Amino acid sequence: MKAVAQTYHEPQHHLLDFIVFGVARSGTGALARALNLHPHIYCARERFHFRDNHALISFPDSFVDATGIELVRHQAKINQVKTELAQKKEILHAGNKLPRYHFALERLNREVPNLKNILIYRSPQGFMPSWNRRELARKGIQWADGQIGLFGLLELFICIDNCLRQTKDILVFPYESGLNRSIQPIVQAIDFLGANTDLYDRNTFERKQLMRTRQSSSRLPLAHHEAEILDKLRVRELDELMDQGSAMTIAQLAIPLREYMSSIAALLPSAFDRAFHACADFAIQRFGQRYFEQYRVELGGFLKLMDRSATIAKFRRLSLHRRLTARSRASLYSSLAVHFFGRRVGREQRLNRVRWIASTMDDRFTVPGTGIRFGWDSIIGLLPGVGDVVTSAASLVIVHNAWRLGVPTSVLKRMIGNISLDVVFGSLPILGDAFDLAWKANRRNAILIDAFIEGRSARPVFS
Repeated sequence: MKAVAQTYHEPQHHLLDFIVFGVARSGTGALARALNLHPHIYCARERFHFRDNHALISFPDSFVDATGIELVRHQAKINQVKTELAQKKEILHAGNKLPRYHFALERLNREVPNLKNILIYRSPQGFMPSWNRRELARKGIQWADGQIGLFGLLELFICIDNCLRQTKDILVFPYESGLNRSIQPIVQAIDFLGANTDLYDRNTFERKQLMRTRQSSSRLPLAHHEAEILDKLRVRELDELMDQGSAMTIAQLAIPLREYMSSIAALLPSAFDRAFHACADFAIQRFGQRYFEQYRVELGGFLKLMDRSATIAKFRRLSLHRRLTARSRASLYSSLAVHFFGRRVGREQRLNRVRWIASTMDDRFTVPGTGIRFGWDSIIGLLPGVGDVVTSAASLVIVHNAWRLGVPTSVLKRMIGNISLDVVFGSLPILGDAFDLAWKANRRNAILIDAFIEGRSARPVFS
């Protein structure tokens, strides 16, 4: 780690500088790789999820930290980031690419006010076949007419709608022109980020990107109902507007974009109903249910335009099992236990919760005439079976808050070890109760968190 750290120059700790997004399969990865040819720019590829609180992301710590704001989703990805960072001498502009950032643009820009937004636009003629090919490649899925690329088209309109709602300017990078024909758009994107365009590795970009051999045979042809919906919604007009041979801003495109979106608004419900009816089968239904369940909240706003669509209403409608699950989940969300898992909680608030749980579970009461203190952990633990489950759940709440505070893995392992000892020895008859009074796992874990926070607060903070 020391050798890697020496490759950076201060100031190095700062919030995320930019995000790259677009409809899935629209070339966000290719754009990220192209940006990374600049020595002062680094764009990670899906290192962070759009549901993460980006105000908690800092460079370079969050990029290589296995705890921080999230669990280790892909250790290989973290190792890849470390390798890529080690190859650069000085990074002044750090970002992340994630196609579905467009679901949360308003919140992300509120969390990071200076965040720069880059939208890559690829024609549905390109990304819809890619959606279809990827789903067809899934193991065990075989069907003739099901085309999930239609969901990509729906997502494109959601993306444009959300971009038009932003007060901050967004750079629109054209996929075809910028990654297949000309170097001008990538240079404009670098200038948009504030980097020195003279330092960009143009030769490598032209050799690896513009001059690469293209395999057109890998593209699946569009089905008749897919081509029909593109014609009905005049998507070719949208392509010409969004890709004019150079990168442009949403502000420059706002008037014609709003006119286009207004003109197709009344056509959307019937157009999608006709297209989905043409490919209705089990596979497309299963994908639709999974898609709407995963992004129900993010899809909600734009889908008001689709209220007259019977197909979309069917996808949005929960089955009996899911209604019961959602109702149970809503009940859980209102409970005190899940309240401790709140995502938008300040550090001091979270620390106070940890201390309150530790005090309530381990030190709430005093044995009269003695200095012995005990809490609800000892009382609830008397209940056979159920007691240990409840007390362990409270202890895990502390571990969860520790993870959200950025406590390193080594400390988290010690905390889990403390809980494990409490569960194992605490389950012994009589002796277990005495062990609980002496061990106090929650108190020990709260002390570990305080020690980490005090140590971290002592570090210098770079802006």
